[in-house]
Amino acid sequence: MNSNDALRLMVAYYPGGREAMAVRLGITDELLRKELAGGPGHKMGVTRAEQVSEYCIEAKGEHCYAYVNSLNARSGRLLELPVRDDMTTPREIRTGMAGLLEKTSATIMALTSALADDNINDNERRDIERKLSDLFAVGQGILRGTHEINESRKPAHLRAAA
Repeated sequence: MNSNDALRLMVAYYPGGREAMAVRLGITDELLRKELAGGPGHKMGVTRAEQVSEYCIEAKGEHCYAYVNSLNARSGRLLELPVRDDMTTPREIRTGMAGLLEKTSATIMALTSALADDNINDNERRDIERKLSDLFAVGQGILRGTHEINESRKPAHLRAAA
């Protein structure tokens, strides 16, 4: 996912949507629509993109880290995602691992299929990036869940010492 796609996704999931974000930014909804579309003469600047990202993260909306993840992905880095509420028991961790294997398989299949002709077109790249993002999110959820379970089982004096 590129940074423009990420910003569109984040704004779509911002509470109140694009209209609310435009008000927060102090611009018209139409200007924000054009900047998000990336049309000629209406490119979103880095300062505004950072504001959008900051407001989405502040609202803790779904996909609020998409922009910073898209920037990090370009450099081969990952951003740690917020704690997932759905992996706090051993059973949920095991279910998460099954999901991780499923997403890994889907990602390998998409990449293998895309490379069949020794080329990756734009649609294939977007599909691979989406699948990898999903895979990373589940993996990070599992890491967080295992950490939470480990910490919750320690005696209080050991948690305080850490």
